[in-house]
Amino acid sequence: MPTYQFACDDCGKDFEFFLMRMIRDTDKVCPSCGGDNVRQVYRDFYGYTPGRTSGGSSGGYSGGYSSGGCSTGG
Repeated sequence: MPTYQFACDDCGKDFEFFLMRMIRDTDKVCPSCGGDNVRQVYRDFYGYTPGRTSGGSSGGYSGGYSSGGCSTGG
């Protein structure tokens, strides 16, 4: 489900919407102050931090993902 993250320039609050469709201008209203002076912000996705290293890999995966190779046994 798409998550849209916003910041309100009127009151300074961050908020997000979970929608099954594209965001519309009528959706861009701060739930805290009711203002429409909001802007969409883009943050890292959960579990992936581009450009950071974790466990010796070039892209950092966290949250239980392994960066090790496969073992064929034998």
